Amino acid sequence: MASKSVTSLSKHRQINIQAAAIRIKKRPCEIRKSRFRGMSDNCVILLSVNEDGYGRVRVADKMMKAHRVVFENHNGKIDMSLDIDHLCRERGCIQPHHMEQVSRGVNTLRGESFAAKNARKTHCINGHPFDDDNTLATYSYKNGKRFGKARKCKKCATLSTKKYLERKRKNDR
Repeated sequence: MASKSVTSLSKHRQINIQAAAIRIKKRPCEIRKSRFRGMSDNCVILLSVNEDGYGRVRVADKMMKAHRVVFENHNGKIDMSLDIDHLCRERGCIQPHHMEQVSRGVNTLRGESFAAKNARKTHCINGHPFDDDNTLATYSYKNGKRFGKARKCKKCATLSTKKYLERKRKNDR
């Protein structure tokens, strides 16, 4: 297979797209220089993106996510039980070395969602550590239905219960 270099908007960076095109189902998917929006921090970003910000390319008359096509071309078949994580956090990036196959949970926790931010917290809002001795595993409820795991600080939960019982005793008098 011959290889073709495609130069991005930066004068010093090149991306090597193998075989002059990414071939899937014997139909080429060429990523030409004119299709790049630009580079930022060594990321190569396509002009054509979907509503979620992922680059897209047409392969065999079907629109596909460009990062998955490039990753599969460079690393072989993608395990369908795993996600492709953009290590650079740029969804439109198609640099193969900016991507890694990981589980859905790992991909979520590496992101910027509420779940990821809360999982990275090491202390509660009052400064108590989230460790094995001080963490209470609970569930979140919405409309009476359990929908997610949560954790609470045992010290804060104890203080909250004591305050509640004191208020209740004062009101009962």
